[in-house]
Amino acid sequence: GNDKPLGSIQRAYSVQVQNQTREAKTFRLTTTQPAGGSASFASIAPVPSLVVKIAPRSSVARAVFVQSSIPAATVRISVVEVSDAGVVTPGGLNGGTTLNADTTNPQLVNPDRVSADLIFPEVFTAEVYFPEVFQPEVYQPEVYNPEITFPEVFQPEVYTADIANALAFPEVFQPEVYQPEVYSAEITRAEVSSGYSDTSWTLRNLGNTSASYLTKLLAREDVKVCAEGCTRTGTCAPGCVKLQLFLNKRLRTPTAGVGANACRLTTEVQNLLLSNVATPQFSPLATITDSSSASGDISNATVAVAPGEEVQVTLRAFGGLNTGRILTPVIVAQTPNTPDARPPLTLAITTFRLPDAFRTLVYTARVNTVGVIATQAFNLVAGKGSLPPGLQLNPVTGEITGVPTMNGTYTFEVRVSEKPANLPLREATQLLSIRVAEALTPPLSGPTLPAAALNQPYNVQIGVQGGVAPLTYELFSGQLPPGLILGTGGLLSGTPTAGGTYSFILKVSDSSCASIPCAPQFIQVTLSIVVDATAPVVTPAATGTLGTNGWYTSAVNVTWSAVDPDSQIAQLSAGCQARTVTSTEILVCTATNGAGLATTVSLPVKVDTTAPVVTPVVTGAQGANGWYTGPVSISWNVTDAESGIADSCAPVTLATETSGQTVTCVGRNQAGLETTAAVTVKIDLNAPGLQFTRTPTANAAGWNNTPVTFTFTCSDSGSGATAPPPHTFAAEGAGQTHTAT
Repeated sequence: GNDKPLGSIQRAYSVQVQNQTREAKTFRLTTTQPAGGSASFASIAPVPSLVVKIAPRSSVARAVFVQSSIPAATVRISVVEVSDAGVVTPGGLNGGTTLNADTTNPQLVNPDRVSADLIFPEVFTAEVYFPEVFQPEVYQPEVYNPEITFPEVFQPEVYTADIANALAFPEVFQPEVYQPEVYSAEITRAEVSSGYSDTSWTLRNLGNTSASYLTKLLAREDVKVCAEGCTRTGTCAPGCVKLQLFLNKRLRTPTAGVGANACRLTTEVQNLLLSNVATPQFSPLATITDSSSASGDISNATVAVAPGEEVQVTLRAFGGLNTGRILTPVIVAQTPNTPDARPPLTLAITTFRLPDAFRTLVYTARVNTVGVIATQAFNLVAGKGSLPPGLQLNPVTGEITGVPTMNGTYTFEVRVSEKPANLPLREATQLLSIRVAEALTPPLSGPTLPAAALNQPYNVQIGVQGGVAPLTYELFSGQLPPGLILGTGGLLSGTPTAGGTYSFILKVSDSSCASIPCAPQFIQVTLSIVVDATAPVVTPAATGTLGTNGWYTSAVNVTWSAVDPDSQIAQLSAGCQARTVTSTEILVCTATNGAGLATTVSLPVKVDTTAPVVTPVVTGAQGANGWYTGPVSISWNVTDAESGIADSCAPVTLATETSGQTVTCVGRNQAGLETTAAVTVKIDLNAPGLQFTRTPTANAAGWNNTPVTFTFTCSDSGSGATAPPPHTFAAEGAGQTHTAT
């Protein structure tokens, strides 16, 4: 039993209390005081009594610290069942044990020839083998009926460790990840259908004395444990981790081999459930080395390990969670080392998450550890990934530094090792990742946002570049235009109600972990926006020969001027280009300012470079040779295909004889161009006079006996006349006639 000669130096004893019932029980542990000294459940302060709560079929281990001037002094540890309020339960369970019950125990001889009472556990970091990389052997969980494994008893079992207080050195090996060898039939049954996986670490005491240990879980800072009794599919808080912790003592018993090895002696492992914590809690890094076992909470998992014994620490995670990536166990001895009075603990990497890196920016992070007692060395585990290009691991300090050059997520395994004097090589590994992303950069559009129009809807997405999506935008300082709001996604929207220029600073954060505890990278962006209440001023300019009534009589050169003093001109339509106009058309120029307000100006340009056409219309009795024989009416047909007629000519009637009267008309179009036309009219109102002479003349009887010739003469004061040719009568006959015109 726990039989150790006492003296002036405090000695530690391990006491284990086991609850073999089907219900959680609360017990009070009380120690008597030895003659000539003291006993306590704490190494410094006097704690003669301790209340602990033990889960069904589980146990707890506590160290008892004794000092006495009488080497063989005895101490009695009593255990009684109490209520949660600390009141003794009538008829409840009780038990006890005696320390130093064998008063004939000889003086301690140090078996290892080293300083006594050196207790030193070691934990090798959990390796969780993913199926696609390293296919593990998967076993269905062996769940035994607790009625068989733990028969009903009415008295708590109290054990004391069997070895003197010399050197204790537990070692935790790489975890085994397969369906668990955990013997519990009633705790996890409701959750089995949803899937679970177990990660196991083996705690081995390589020392030469028993010791009581605290099993602490160090987790990533963002991991939260689900409340006890909740279900993942209903009542558990979002984002929480549902876990269960088992401590099994692994007992190796001799047995014969199988098949061809039937005659060969081998061993088989049997598991004895020591502790079952339905809702394990995580320890803060600041208290991970605290060896105090005063807490009697049911989640305080403790275990007593004798030299050479193994305890399997199994953490069950529901929902397929990879526990090796988010936590590691740290085993802390309840008993301080004699040489340095410092509680020993396992070597462990306490870094679960590294900050994100950003391409082209300097990166610095450190892989932190606990439990180091010698010079530690860091390296990457071969075949387990690599650092991002541009980063290096310092083998002495564990710092990861450099300038990453390529985006992506890089997973790798880091190993820390040390070789303390006179002790085995100690190692711990941790699977880590570094995500490399682009650094946040201000919007490419510059510090000035698109202008807003007063009382007009406004929607602009502020485009900060880089980072890990999604980005979060918030107003850091300054004032947004009244009526506008900034969404967390960077959308600036609303209807501005007041004009002016507004400057402000935004804080833009991404979803990265730029530092640990996880905090994003962010930048501050100074921006300004103009709320414009006035549309642009557009002015045309035309040059050319200006006629009348706004008509140009030459080609016209047209240019445009657009001015906006507030938000400036953002866009001009094609019609705002300078051009030469050669025909009548309407030019249109639209200018839009930065706020979206537009002004459209139309410029009608009238061009007529052709004079009108003037055509006379003459009516009257027309004779020969262009002479009219009666009054003549003259009218004018004045036409202009472009600008139209401004002035034409009135009709004229000529009623007197004339040998050539000219009538003139001047036609003018709207552009002021003129055309002069004239027409000359000859009028002869009287027929010409006609006379003739007869040769020879007739006899008295009116007869001629020779041919008779008539010669004609005529006269006309107007158009003139032509006499008919002479006519001769040569045939006989009376009353002959001849007509001459």
